[in-house]
Amino acid sequence: MRNINKLFSLIRKKTIIILFVFGILFLGVGLITNIFAELQPVRSIEIFSENLSYGEENSGSWKIDKHAKWIEKGTVEVTFSADSILKKKYPNLDVLLVLDVSDSMEGTRINKLKDDCRDLVDSILSDEGNKVGLITFDTNSNILSDFTDKKSELDRKILSLNVNGSTNYYRALLNVDTVLKNYSYSSDRNCIVLFLTDGYPNEETPNEIGQYGYLKEQYPFITINGVQYEMGDIVLEQLKKITDNQFVANMNTLNNTLFDATLNSIEYDEFSIEDIIDNDYFIVDKDSISVSQGIFDYNSSTNKLSWNVKNYRSGTEAKMTVKLTLKDGLENGVYPISKKTVVKSGIGNSLEDVSTTETPVLGDNYKVIYDGNAPDGCKFDSIPEEKHYGVFDVVRVSDIELSCDGYQFKGWDITNKDIEILGDEYFKMIDDDVIIRANWSKLGLKKSTEGTIKVYISKFKKILIIVVNL
Repeated sequence: MRNINKLFSLIRKKTIIILFVFGILFLGVGLITNIFAELQPVRSIEIFSENLSYGEENSGSWKIDKHAKWIEKGTVEVTFSADSILKKKYPNLDVLLVLDVSDSMEGTRINKLKDDCRDLVDSILSDEGNKVGLITFDTNSNILSDFTDKKSELDRKILSLNVNGSTNYYRALLNVDTVLKNYSYSSDRNCIVLFLTDGYPNEETPNEIGQYGYLKEQYPFITINGVQYEMGDIVLEQLKKITDNQFVANMNTLNNTLFDATLNSIEYDEFSIEDIIDNDYFIVDKDSISVSQGIFDYNSSTNKLSWNVKNYRSGTEAKMTVKLTLKDGLENGVYPISKKTVVKSGIGNSLEDVSTTETPVLGDNYKVIYDGNAPDGCKFDSIPEEKHYGVFDVVRVSDIELSCDGYQFKGWDITNKDIEILGDEYFKMIDDDVIIRANWSKLGLKKSTEGTIKVYISKFKKILIIVVNL
């Protein structure tokens, strides 16, 4: 009896141990399942400064938008976009915009200038007490607005700008004098004249040089900043002779340049981004790295990208792009872009050292789903099967035709937008599930070649055939 009790006791212990082991296994499987379930495609993430709130628009705060997308089979483009909230040197600011509207500004140049000037005016006038004036010049020059804080009025006048004539620096500077004669200067204000042109002076030159000297003597408190627009990187000698500082811009950089030349925003003492690309999945194409400003470095042993955004000013944007190649042997999976990103910055007394493991995640395994879109009363046995494809795979829509009494099958329609169609039957797979829906039209009155008119009605209604002898 005693031996039997020992046997049952041993069995109970082993049973408990076995159940405990199975419990751990099931728990482990559950945890593993949850871990993999959490790894879902996410095209972009945002990283924010922590000591200064970007959401509350604290001066000097910043946001990094990190975005990834497939650009061809097995190739990813990653973009780091930095944006920041303006921290100004001066509490009160008056800006006189002097804009070239000669014929050479026609088209996209003037349209981009309008958009970016409106952004600039909006930012300047977001602070009480700031004012903006507006002068245009071509063969002649016009004062469109004295210094004002009326944003809607300035917006309307900027939007109404039209191009015409040649380029006359001298007439523009004469009107600067006219506006400044009525300007009341005080030591707690900063007055900037922003002079933007896309061409050489070709009217009444070189009178502009003497007029610049007169302005600097008569109004020593002004700073005249010249912006050379869409004319290359070498600053015109003619522009140097009539401005205190010169800036070079094209349509891609104009917005930032206007802010740099006008708002006198405070520069960050430090602004850098380090990103460790996940080398389990990707190889960095070093030659593809591009930055809008600053310098970059890539350490192949650690797979670390380093971007030192030198001379980065608050209130402006900066961008870095890099291409990654998916490693051989990987397909139809989900791939995190980075292992870690660190952003460091310093402006005034605020120092930031923000680290995150959050990253964009790209998938390469999406479904093509067929929807029969069956009219009432119809059922199909031959709808194409759901299949999985990688991004940029070439997919055939389907050659299966459906049938339904009283309806004509019109083919298959891809419901997703922005899909590249190849011919009549193929498309390129995107980084999302694709839904393809059957297209139907209800059969109605139809005249045959023999002169017979037939009316087709659903099988749930009476079928009527009308024969007409022609």
